[in-house]
Amino acid sequence: MNVLDYFENELPIISVNHNGVSEQRETTINLQSSPTEERVGKIIIENIGAGTLKGSIYSNSTVVFDVPHFNGNNIETRYSLNLPLNAPKEICTNVTIASNGGEHTIKFIINVLPPVLFTEGFSINDMDSFYKLWVQNPSFAKKIFMKHDFYLWLHTINYEYIDIYEQFRNDVNKERGINNFFVLNKLKNPTTTSLYEEKIQMALDPFKIEPCTGKVRVRRHGEGFTDETLKCNVPWVIFRKSSVTTADFKQSNEIEIDYEIDRKLINKRVQYGTISLETGTGEVQIKAQVLNLVDIRLNKNYAGIKDDLFLYIKNNTKEPLRIEIAPRDNFVKFDKNLYIIKTEEAIPFGLRLSTLQTAQKSIRKQPVFQSFIRVKSHYRDKKFFQDIELLVGDFK
Repeated sequence: MNVLDYFENELPIISVNHNGVSEQRETTINLQSSPTEERVGKIIIENIGAGTLKGSIYSNSTVVFDVPHFNGNNIETRYSLNLPLNAPKEICTNVTIASNGGEHTIKFIINVLPPVLFTEGFSINDMDSFYKLWVQNPSFAKKIFMKHDFYLWLHTINYEYIDIYEQFRNDVNKERGINNFFVLNKLKNPTTTSLYEEKIQMALDPFKIEPCTGKVRVRRHGEGFTDETLKCNVPWVIFRKSSVTTADFKQSNEIEIDYEIDRKLINKRVQYGTISLETGTGEVQIKAQVLNLVDIRLNKNYAGIKDDLFLYIKNNTKEPLRIEIAPRDNFVKFDKNLYIIKTEEAIPFGLRLSTLQTAQKSIRKQPVFQSFIRVKSHYRDKKFFQDIELLVGDFK
């Protein structure tokens, strides 16, 4: 008798179908997933023999099947991944299916991706993606930065600066906190500030007591948080805005800060001060000079008979000014004694040789003769005079 006569039917034979490919003894499934991602898949347990296939699926802690036991042919079953937060970069694990149609091994090779933070329709899988979200939507990124979920996500990726993050998160200035966080993670360069000018000279009208205004330029280097303060070591420089923050640099990395000079505090004709930054670099030396009523000079302080001589007068009042010129000696000759100076003028004058020679003889032929030209004026309630020294030689 044939031994097969002892069996009523042929035996079942197990096969596993994954993505349309059927294997009898072993199936390999390659996956990519994150510990925070919900990853599911499916297989079909097929009977390519006879009869009815019965058996069990022995899941493990990493891969869990939703049907631990089956009875039938062409059974579809789903699995899900349960990856620990501290999972290594790659996990290899096996699931065994035991049945009356044979044993089958499913080998799972899982490439573990960094944990992903899913929040309000956005996914963050690393610091770069969080920074890109901040660039696109700073206010929303700041909101996520403060969430407890973000704190937990940092724990899942084993973030090494978790204590520093907590300090940034608790900063009363939330913008500063998140910007310092990006600087810490080298996604932004540390921000510094500097002053542009090195020297500022302010010419002050001698008759105005109203403040004189100017500008000082501040540069920002980098894109991080900015919180700077302008300082000056003298009380007569007053900034209209002394605090400089990130918001001031939205349009440009260089801004102008207005200041004014309080004339009531200027008690000398020339005064000096220094403008600096609380933490930034550079200093600006500021010079405040109260102008004279007029500025007077000669084109030559030592003159000869044949020289072309001019008396330069600059009017600083910004109004026509009457000037009276009175030489001490009569060998100094101007065309007239009274002049109206609007802004600036060069007034020619000469030396009369005969009168000069007579004067020279009276002082026993001294080689150099000293003389003076007195310039007088008045403006409103102020009077002005100045003696300009003129040395005369070369009498021939």
